[in-house]
Formats: sequence, C-alpha cells, structure tokens
Amino acid sequence: MDRFFGRYAESFLKADAEFIAGVYEFPMTFYTEAGEAVAFTEEAFNNNSKNLIALYKELGVAAVNFERLDQYVLSNCLSIVTLKWYFCDDAGAEIYNATTRYLIGLKEGSLKIKAVFVIDETSKIAVLKSAS
Repeated sequence: MDRFFGRYAESFLKADAEFIAGVYEFPMTFYTEAGEAVAFTEEAFNNNSKNLIALYKELGVAAVNFERLDQYVLSNCLSIVTLKWYFCDDAGAEIYNATTRYLIGLKEGSLKIKAVFVIDETSKIAVLKSAS
C-alpha cells in the first residue's frame, strides 16, 4: 500500500495526469470537507488533477511525503486507508499537511481508488491562499 501511494505522490510532482487517473476507478466519488459528494468521470477528474498540479506549483510544492495513519480492511477486496500528506518546498520545509481517507479496492488484480474523503486539505489551502 505504501508503494502504491508513493508512486501516486511522485506522479503529482512529475505532472503525470495519465498515471494519476490510472490509479482511480471511474466513476469515482469525492467527498468534500463539507460532506458533499462529487462524482467524477475520468475527463472531469483529469481536469481537476491538472488544476491541483498547477496549485502545487503555485504554492511552491517540490516534495510530497506521506504517513499512513491507519488502514481498515473492510473485505477481501476493500480497505479504507488514512494518510497524512506533507507538502514541502525545495528546501524541505513543510508548506502544509493534510489528512485524506481513501476507499481502495482491487480491480483486475490492481489497487484502485474508488472514493476520496477530504478531511482538512481544502481549508488549509484556503488559509494559505488568503495569506499570499
């Protein structure tokens, strides 16, 4: 699981939208901090990923690391994984961190993200953007 998310993190830094989309199962559901559910098609998700990549560049993110906080096995093919992401500048200083939960499943022998639950990233980014 850690290797899966390590490659996922690297793909954002490499601006590899194709790889990013490849780890998701579509349609994918994205749950916001406010509890709203947004269903993403692959095309809409790719546009969102491009916007997120641009945002990371704007914020000066040069490194993305994570810590797996927990993992709950729901069945033989479903898990919920909670990660704390660390977004750092090129000197290694933390710009911000965020907690996200993922519903992960197996599809044709590969791990796929089926849903994302944003815990606090949106509000932390809003604070950063308002300070600049």
